[in-house]
Amino acid sequence: MVRQIDYSSVPSRDILCVDVKSFFASVECVRRRLDPISTFLVVMSHADRAGGLVLAASPAMKKVFGIKTGSRRFELPDDPRIIIAPPQMKLYLKVNEMILNIAKRYVSSEDLFVFSIDEFFMDVTQYHQLFGDTMTIAKRLQQDILRELRLFVTIGIGDNPFLGKRHLILPRSIGMMA
Repeated sequence: MVRQIDYSSVPSRDILCVDVKSFFASVECVRRRLDPISTFLVVMSHADRAGGLVLAASPAMKKVFGIKTGSRRFELPDDPRIIIAPPQMKLYLKVNEMILNIAKRYVSSEDLFVFSIDEFFMDVTQYHQLFGDTMTIAKRLQQDILRELRLFVTIGIGDNPFLGKRHLILPRSIGMMA
């Protein structure tokens, strides 16, 4: 016998899951005044060694060459368009702080939950009167981050963080690749 769960008594919140796509690689592209979507760039530790590790790959690297986080230096094709950038953690932490400050325009610190350097959750349940419905808040946040930092984000919406992470219903902005 399958037990049915009554979800009517479970608290329901409006949670956004914000994920900066190819964060390290995107930050490196923006720093160089390059398009983070179409530029072939990897952030790599120990690029001077065959076993150097890709810490982040731009969407173009993923799509065209199949290079992703965890790929090794010897897997990179010999292509002059590919930019190899050393990691700059201080820069990434600074940009992360800038992104979180944009998010704090919409919610208090108590409703902002950092998951990792490139992903966080926001509980926007109590902010609708100030900023509009959940989708409006998500779109405005996405546009603010793109306009101010030139970074593309995916935003999922759900009743809880798990569902927000699994249901990415607000796609990446113009031209964003998977």
